[in-house]
Amino acid sequence: MGRMPTLSRTLVLAAIAAVGLSVAADGAGTQRRYRLRRISDATPTQAPRFRLPPGAPDCSPLLPGVPELIGPSFDPAVYDQISLGGNGRLVAYATGVAGVTAASIVVLREGNDAVTISDATGDDDQPSVQFDPFGWRLAFRGSEAVGGESASNLFIHSVTRGGEDGPTSETVNLTGLDAADGFIVNDPSLTARTRSRDAGSGVSVRERDARVAFASDADLDGGRGVPSSGNVGRNATNEQQLFVWQERDRRFLQLTTVTDGGAIARPSINGDGRRIAFESSSDLTPNAVSPRDFSLVGNPDGITQIYLWVEGPTVRGTLRQLTWSDRDSFAPRITRDGRFIFFCSSADHLPGGNPEQNYEIFRVRRRRGIRSLSQLTQTVEGDSVFPRPMRNSHRFTFWSTARQPGGGLGFGGGPAQCTPAALLWTRGNVRHVHGELDAANIVLVAEGGLPVVTGPPAAASATKIHFATNDPRLTPPPTGDTPPPPPGLLNHLARATRFFR
Repeated sequence: MGRMPTLSRTLVLAAIAAVGLSVAADGAGTQRRYRLRRISDATPTQAPRFRLPPGAPDCSPLLPGVPELIGPSFDPAVYDQISLGGNGRLVAYATGVAGVTAASIVVLREGNDAVTISDATGDDDQPSVQFDPFGWRLAFRGSEAVGGESASNLFIHSVTRGGEDGPTSETVNLTGLDAADGFIVNDPSLTARTRSRDAGSGVSVRERDARVAFASDADLDGGRGVPSSGNVGRNATNEQQLFVWQERDRRFLQLTTVTDGGAIARPSINGDGRRIAFESSSDLTPNAVSPRDFSLVGNPDGITQIYLWVEGPTVRGTLRQLTWSDRDSFAPRITRDGRFIFFCSSADHLPGGNPEQNYEIFRVRRRRGIRSLSQLTQTVEGDSVFPRPMRNSHRFTFWSTARQPGGGLGFGGGPAQCTPAALLWTRGNVRHVHGELDAANIVLVAEGGLPVVTGPPAAASATKIHFATNDPRLTPPPTGDTPPPPPGLLNHLARATRFFR
């Protein structure tokens, strides 16, 4: 992709400033650095695939067999997530390679040994973990067979701080779907709430009250974890719908009524469980009009748009469409206070902000009942995806091939890279956390090594950023007959800790 002429680029940046777009700036000269530490030897399913489709060219002739891991053919469904709880004191992820080998859920507890939540007989992934006043909770997708050949179910693992006998734990299959029916449950997002209940005689009892948002094609509405034949028929045609499990009532609530065969994916629930951001290719709000272009109404063309579910005034709440674009938008993440929603998109949501149609990071902000859309990255080459906001909504981590760490061109000023890096955005400044430029990877390949591959990062704060990697600096060299890890597998989890020099 060629660089824009200087004058044209200046005009575009001026237009961006006029609409309030925040352009990422260079973090050069900062005293902040990151110290890398290996925290797990297990192979996360976060591994970017090195397998190329037949006839696909290499990203670089000097990096044979390495595709552009984001690029035009980017598929967010390929990448699993790392979930953090308690400022990174809990790290949950799936081991194995989803759909290829048996996968199970592992939780690393800071200062303690790793805990394996599920056995390695199924295809278990997509964990979502949080602390609560009673201990901690974990929601995940579980399957009885590798590769999604049987039903997937929604599981929740609860750990309660112990009394005399120590902590207690249990794992419960909430949906209980029959494997013969082959239903799916995807993308659980947990918020671990508590509530006070009046037990009588002036006694108030605190109880767990988690909510889990997820997508499924099963007919679960009103049920308490039974096969679809036992429910009320709101999803009798088995379309993908958005559901929420409410622990208070021990029941499932269907929040959408999809009838056009579209997909719903990657819901993200806020701290009090009253707002859920998600992506969908269905026309969920056919009468919704774009506030920026009144000619855009609903989603009749089946583009993946960003939506928001808000609790009330009825039991099933309200759906709101947040984007009206001609290109897909993916991976929304809502902050705990529900005020900000981050997502990535290749669309030109703010005309002139993304003429190259790269994947860029956007943010929807709610303030005094008004929602504003901002573009947070603007690059000529390369793509930025998977924004993961922290409690401080002015910071988020993301995964990008648009970078020039260590150079004088600033973020996005250099050519696009084959392998993405983990990056941190802070009020318009982009800081490099981990990942190698192609030039460094070419040297590694020439010396008989593998390119350094970094998985999408996750961070509860700017001081602890987690990611999967095959970085040889963190991997002990092979001994004896032990071969190096094969391409396409990230063989350990690492943490980058910020310090000041």
